[in-house]
Amino acid sequence: RIAFIASMLIFAIGLRQTNVLIRKYCNSCSEDQTQQGLGFWTRFSLSALNLGPVALALLSAAGYHFTAIQLSWRLYWTLAIISGIALLMSFVSRMLLITQFRMKLQQSHDLMLAGADESSLDISEITAQVNRLLRVFAFVTVVIIGWQLWAGVLPAISYLDSVHFWPRFETDGTQKWVTLRDLLLSVGILTITLVLSRNLPGILEIVLLDRLPLDRGGRYAISFVCRYVVAITGIMLTFRWLGFSWSGVQWLAAGLTVGLGFGLQEIFANLISGLIILIERPVRVGDFVTVNGVDGHVVQMQLRATTIKDLDHRELIVPNKKFITEDVMNWTLSDRSTRVIVRVGIAYGSDTSLAQKVLVDVARKNPLVKNIPRPEVVFSSFGESTLDFELRVMIATREVYYQVVHELNMAVDASFREEGIEIAFPQQDIHVRAPMNFESKAA
Repeated sequence: RIAFIASMLIFAIGLRQTNVLIRKYCNSCSEDQTQQGLGFWTRFSLSALNLGPVALALLSAAGYHFTAIQLSWRLYWTLAIISGIALLMSFVSRMLLITQFRMKLQQSHDLMLAGADESSLDISEITAQVNRLLRVFAFVTVVIIGWQLWAGVLPAISYLDSVHFWPRFETDGTQKWVTLRDLLLSVGILTITLVLSRNLPGILEIVLLDRLPLDRGGRYAISFVCRYVVAITGIMLTFRWLGFSWSGVQWLAAGLTVGLGFGLQEIFANLISGLIILIERPVRVGDFVTVNGVDGHVVQMQLRATTIKDLDHRELIVPNKKFITEDVMNWTLSDRSTRVIVRVGIAYGSDTSLAQKVLVDVARKNPLVKNIPRPEVVFSSFGESTLDFELRVMIATREVYYQVVHELNMAVDASFREEGIEIAFPQQDIHVRAPMNFESKAA
């Protein structure tokens, strides 16, 4: 007993020194703005751990030596598990930091390439989601293992099974009661489901989707479907644990489905259209589309509606039904390249061969114009006042369309001035006839 008390006191001193070192390290890191300092609950937990060995030593000195040994054994294993999970989380955080750096390098490389998406992934948000999932996973692991370790010395836990709420029937017809323990477990399952459904895209992006040969739209569709599958599965498990089986509510669900189908048919049409869009993928996140005369990028897709951000950074909420039943122009579905046509009219009598050469040179000097296919100039028609030409070029992405049009128009105007080619304007010949002599006509 004396050796046990001495070992507990030495253990308490060691925990105290470790606590001081952890506080100093976290305070120095928070001053350097590398991470936040310790929170209230973290400081409270460290202080409680310091008092644990002291309480066990006092318990052994008071004569409850066997109880103190049993509690110390569980305390040892609890600290070992917490330390192991902390080390594992530190290792995973280090891997996430390396992965985040690699994704930023790849993103920077993609943005420099022609045809890269203008709207890039929010890597910081992905990392935050993964860190939240890691913290929840660590907390759940500690609670489950701690439950198994301390259940034998905490008789109050068994009291939860004695509190009955309502009966439930198993598949074999036997009747059981929903207890307070079942209710608490259902709340835990629902909480974990909500956390997983909100933060699952981040862990999928880093662990799996980033390593697959998929574009951004495909990765978003997979994470979107997985998110809703997890949410539906968790909700079904929660209701099943509470005794609400499908056999008991299927007639009510059928009646509600028929009623909602008539009353909320537009919402259901948008939901089904959202599923069709996710499966067929005629529109993906990051695509440049034209809907109802509005050009913009698809930034978010949900089951009911899709969000489009136009060139003025305004967000247009489009019901998914419109993508199925109406005409939608997707500029980047299979090929991001698009054509730019610059129309110009020169005066009659101008040198058409020189005008063609000038237009081709203007197109070749522009760095945003693709060389393959080559720019071409078409003498389209003889207008009423002009000789109409069209300069047709290909660009890598629709995002630079207006920039290319502006630069080509400026360059064409400057080059025509240098070469003396007149850009004609509407002209009209007016013939004036002499007035009639009404007096001679009367005579």
